Amino acid sequence: MARPLLQVALDNKSLEEAIDTLGNGLGETVDIIECGTYLIMMEGIRAIRLIRRMYPHKMMVADFKLILPQFGSAVLAEGAELNTINSTCLDITVQKIHDEAVSRGQKVEIEFYGDAWSFEKLEQWKAMGIEHVIYTRPRVLGGDWGEKDVKLVKRICDMGLKVTVAGGISYKTLDVLAGLPIFALICGRSLYNAESPAAEARRMIDRIKEIWGE
Repeated sequence: MARPLLQVALDNKSLEEAIDTLGNGLGETVDIIECGTYLIMMEGIRAIRLIRRMYPHKMMVADFKLILPQFGSAVLAEGAELNTINSTCLDITVQKIHDEAVSRGQKVEIEFYGDAWSFEKLEQWKAMGIEHVIYTRPRVLGGDWGEKDVKLVKRICDMGLKVTVAGGISYKTLDVLAGLPIFALICGRSLYNAESPAAEARRMIDRIKEIWGE
């Protein structure tokens, strides 16, 4: 089983702040750099372009939560390997953005939003060619990841989809998720707020390798 990749979500208010976040080794340590929704909203899609130039060797996610094909074309043009689509999208929109991404050698991932997803929808998206999905544990639920979340994520993984998880992911979450064939773990504040974000990322990757293997 391949180990989960560690993804940092750049939901900063400015490019300067995002660049500072990645500095001192964090950008080099994590596996995936995500231009978050808030950063793109504040700075525009140029944020994807500039961070792509700074870290051309890193996998990048453009998390603009796409809902319209024309938005998809603009975001895809910036070259991120993975581009998020909101699960509220119409099926025809999902298909159009997915098809364009494939034509560019890129991929899309569908991020679940509220109740706008189901296992039936997952089967439909999979039939369209979608491989990646994001399961986020909502903050409003409070508490930590538990057995209910693990069972749900496992069921999605068992469908053959590549699942990224988000929502309060930290070092202590890793043992809870141990054994699940997760594609990536998205971290935000657990890295930003660490005394040394790069050191915390290295600590998490070391623990990930202990649990899942190299």
